[in-house]
Amino acid sequence: MTSTQKITLSKEIIRGKDIEKEFDKVKKVITLDHYTKGGNNSPYINNTIFSYDSETTNYEENGDKRPFVFSLMLTVLNPYNHENVNILSRSIEEYQKVIKTITEYIGTRVLKTKRLDKKGLPEMDDFGQPVYDQSQNLYINIYVHNLPFDASFLIPKQDIFSIFASSAHKPYYYVTWSGVRYVDTVVLTQKKLAQLGNELQHFTDKKQVGDFDYDLIRNEKTKFSEKEYGYVTSDTTVLA
Repeated sequence: MTSTQKITLSKEIIRGKDIEKEFDKVKKVITLDHYTKGGNNSPYINNTIFSYDSETTNYEENGDKRPFVFSLMLTVLNPYNHENVNILSRSIEEYQKVIKTITEYIGTRVLKTKRLDKKGLPEMDDFGQPVYDQSQNLYINIYVHNLPFDASFLIPKQDIFSIFASSAHKPYYYVTWSGVRYVDTVVLTQKKLAQLGNELQHFTDKKQVGDFDYDLIRNEKTKFSEKEYGYVTSDTTVLA
């Protein structure tokens, strides 16, 4: 790629409910041969790029506003050939099925091996919890812009292996027992998503603004307009 070439990511959307039928499209953008590893106790990370964003609505119950997730978008990007797919789920359960299909294909793993000290006893951290040997674990990273918001909906539905946070409701990242690490890109970049879109050098993409009616109460069966499809897709393609 020369400095004058620009890459445009695909906006085609696969529905999460059709993940098994459409999974051949996802396989084409997942790289099974490239991994990154840090130090001795670090896990292997599959180099495929995953970015996630959700949309919520509010409904009133007994005078209280309650949030409801009705859109969960996942962009999967191959960093070597720049091919991508976008997978739209309309419920957390549908999204979890997508993640299960992807992680089983990649073979992510958390081996649950406790580290032992020189006496052969389990190592404990400062909070009295066992320390696990992660050197043979295999994760995927899913990047989320403003993870604390999305984590408030995802974590209650997930089995958490470890979490690193600045406070009870502000995770920087967390890892599930299925080998998925969710990472907050607000912490990594210290920038708004729209600013990141404006600063892209090799990709032609921008975060769309004003194309979504947040006053409309929606559910998982509410249809999107073409502009709304573009809005929910741009949030994850820009991040990817």
